[in-house]
Amino acid sequence: MARKLKQNTKSLDMRGFARKMSATMVDAGLSVISDDHCCRLLAITYIFGGGNEAFTHNIKLLRHISYAEKYCNIQGGNRIDAKYVSLIQKYTKELTEGIIRYEIEVKAPAKSNEERKKVKLESWGVDFMNEYYGVEISAEGALIENTILSEYVKKYGIKVSPHGCIEVDKASWLKYKKDKKMEL
Repeated sequence: MARKLKQNTKSLDMRGFARKMSATMVDAGLSVISDDHCCRLLAITYIFGGGNEAFTHNIKLLRHISYAEKYCNIQGGNRIDAKYVSLIQKYTKELTEGIIRYEIEVKAPAKSNEERKKVKLESWGVDFMNEYYGVEISAEGALIENTILSEYVKKYGIKVSPHGCIEVDKASWLKYKKDKKMEL
């Protein structure tokens, strides 16, 4: 029992050490995680964070989000570096397009309920969150960027209900499917 208690105390000390080390690196202007990782994490937090309770309970994730905010200078009234803004916008667009494609596939009029259940959210964000933080994310509750959604509405004729749900009719589904085949 005493041995186990001693091991637990050591692991707590190491976590405290890691936290202090990260804080020291941030204060010194050194990067704990890469620029790319910070921007991906902030984009995922923007798109999926509001609808996922796991974002509030994962200590490592919360620490990295806090670090990414400080590192990219995204804290009340501060001026954000343009290189981070462009990266965050790029990743936000990729995530949003992935969600829209997922929604179109799920709501396709030609699909049965069994086929709809097999559709997976194909996105680098899903793998990223699972690999680094062990957090499962889904399209449920995700924020869909209106500017990107409007591109899909114009291109495919997809309808959006007043409360924000994507509605796919047969004509828009066929047009989307045709474009998807041309991409491959």
